[in-house]
Amino acid sequence: MSRRHVMANRARDLVRRDREIHALADRGVSRSEIARRFGVHKRTVDMALDRDVSTKTARDCITCGDEFQSEGAHNRMCGTCRAMGGATPFDDDLRVAL
Repeated sequence: MSRRHVMANRARDLVRRDREIHALADRGVSRSEIARRFGVHKRTVDMALDRDVSTKTARDCITCGDEFQSEGAHNRMCGTCRAMGGATPFDDDLRVAL
């Protein structure tokens, strides 16, 4: 599996975890208890609850084409591609040709 696919899978897992954290918080489970259940620091739970998962929309990345959870119309590139500076698989070929 390529690094890009591993990162995309991780991003999907984090979105899924955020949704589960929100669901537990909505049922009245304390942040400390949620952190214990997930084996993470309470600050991680706080950050997950600060993110509004309900507004995220599935979109295709304009760079790699993989589906990711977009935070709005301004967000068209997946986190992996954004971390790589928007490079495409063809950029190396272009640099060699130049």
